[in-house]
Amino acid sequence: MSRKKKVRIPKPTGKRELISKYQSATQIIRQLRRAELNSRETSRRLVPFFKSQNKRKTCERVWKFLRVHIEYVREPMEDQTAKTINRFLKDRKGDCKHYATTSVGILTACGIPSWFVLVSQKWYRTSPNHAYCCALVDNKIVVIDPCKKTFDNECKHFYKYNYSPRKK
Repeated sequence: MSRKKKVRIPKPTGKRELISKYQSATQIIRQLRRAELNSRETSRRLVPFFKSQNKRKTCERVWKFLRVHIEYVREPMEDQTAKTINRFLKDRKGDCKHYATTSVGILTACGIPSWFVLVSQKWYRTSPNHAYCCALVDNKIVVIDPCKKTFDNECKHFYKYNYSPRKK
């Protein structure tokens, strides 16, 4: 008989944080890093659900959970937000920024070096329009992007920005 693991995730504060309309990479990453930093305790509590002996498998578990259990809902340009992991899991919906924050938080808590990636998929615009997480596993970069149908699959882009999570 198998027993399900239970974790108590702190109640979200309910606060929505608007980034800005037509935001720059600097504005976006500042809020995503803050949301991940404020979610560290939740990330630590989630480690037992995702951590595997194989780091690549841990990355895939995070990707699959987000892909299967959290609905992707694109935010309008005039209402771009950053969410803590608590808020994102409570809402059970969000966009690529929220997936990236959750992925970076959980993988970092699992001891896997990971970072935010912001890209522009438009050749005529350097401002990012998509976010995801990358991790370093066995000296290889692994892409965790639940917006993509397959694991470890990087989207096409013209401009790319890498940002590490905040130190305490």
